[in-house]
Amino acid sequence: MAISQVAITRWHGFRKWRFNFSVGLLSLLVVPTAWAWPDLLVIKTGPTQAAPGELITYTLTYSNAGPVAGQSVLLQDFLPGYVSVVTNTLGGGVLASNSISWSLGSVAPKAAGTKTFQVRINTSTASGLTLTNRAQIFGSEAEETGKTNNNYSSLVTRIFCAPLVISHAPASLTNCSGSKATFSVSAAGTALSYQWYKSATLLDAQSNSSLVLNNVTTNDAGVYRVVVSDACGSRLTNSITLAVTAWPSLSCSSNKVVQVGKPWIFDAPTANCSLTVLSTVTNTAGHCGSTFAATRTWQAADSCGNTNTCSQTVAVIDTT
Repeated sequence: MAISQVAITRWHGFRKWRFNFSVGLLSLLVVPTAWAWPDLLVIKTGPTQAAPGELITYTLTYSNAGPVAGQSVLLQDFLPGYVSVVTNTLGGGVLASNSISWSLGSVAPKAAGTKTFQVRINTSTASGLTLTNRAQIFGSEAEETGKTNNNYSSLVTRIFCAPLVISHAPASLTNCSGSKATFSVSAAGTALSYQWYKSATLLDAQSNSSLVLNNVTTNDAGVYRVVVSDACGSRLTNSITLAVTAWPSLSCSSNKVVQVGKPWIFDAPTANCSLTVLSTVTNTAGHCGSTFAATRTWQAADSCGNTNTCSQTVAVIDTT
């Protein structure tokens, strides 16, 4: 009797089987000839150095280097302490306690993708501390022995504080009353904050790099200081002075009466700034003979253009 043999090769699950059938003589030979697995891997990238308060981005790059698809694949990232997740950057990830999970479903052979998200380093994180962030990827099937080391990836970020330096200190000012006084400081460092004081008194809501005082008066004059702080606990202080000139003021002498024919002069006023004569007006209307009234007006002005005026009138009369 003739014997024929049929060989059938097929994948069963993730194992390659070879079936040999002999017809005529009843025989069945089943030989496993090879195995095949998915080979999932993940690479975690991000900054190796960051500052307290800094917003940083992590990227997870995943792929399947195996010849068969990975099923029910779960990508996870385990967060270090001292960070806060920006939840609207998770791209479908689910945050639970200190981990983020992405359900990727089936990942085909040679397929790849990325997931990115952001965290902010807590401002209280000490300089020199290292943060270790770990990612992993697994499917529902086992992977080939010796090829699971690429299922994990870690990234170490060192917390670093740049030295606090004031590059441009505020300067003292002399301002006219009613003007605007602006003090500014420029500094470099890590997560800087500012607070302004007048003498020892904290100025509410004055926590920017500039202090602006509008419509200053002599009550605003004094010593001001700014305290610049960084996230690592360093503090620098600069003090400056604001001088405010008083609003122009002048005082004219009272009006006076003199006898016609007698010598007389206007009495110059007293003032806290420079004086000029604005006008001298002689009025003869309603007067008889050589009598008249004369009025002089003076103006006081400061360097900002603020002015004030006063006048004196001298009546020249004839009592003879």
